[in-house]
Amino acid sequence: MDRLIELIIPSLSETLFMLLVSTFFTVILGGILGIILVVTSSGHIMKNKYIHNGLAYVINITRSVPFIILMIFIIPFTRLITGTSIGTSAAIVPLVIASVPYFGIFCYGRCSGRRWTGISCDRVWVSKIPDRRHAGNCPDIDNTRSDNTAERKFCSRKNKT
Repeated sequence: MDRLIELIIPSLSETLFMLLVSTFFTVILGGILGIILVVTSSGHIMKNKYIHNGLAYVINITRSVPFIILMIFIIPFTRLITGTSIGTSAAIVPLVIASVPYFGIFCYGRCSGRRWTGISCDRVWVSKIPDRRHAGNCPDIDNTRSDNTAERKFCSRKNKT
């Protein structure tokens, strides 16, 4: 049991170190990426479709690469930055590179109305309706329930279109 604790404590501290350092860099770099995406999108202060679409393309490609393939693919880059390709510090580089696009899209979605998350307004309304058979049909509303405010808004909105 003592041997197990001797193995767990250092591993736990290394894991927390990787988590904190990679989270720090992910928030900084992903936040910058999200801000750039927001300000270069149409209708914002620095509209530039080339920068916006180029960044969006790179982000989507990076998001679609599995982590283990990304980690192997960037071993030379990891060696350049950390001096080694194995260990705790070397694992931080692929963690940051893999998570920055996700956090950038998160920031962009929060700032510009969830465009890239794939959620439409109707989908948000449908998910708020508690247990309906056919949300799109808007059957008569059960007036005995007190939690049907979102349902009424959705149904009135659906019937207007």
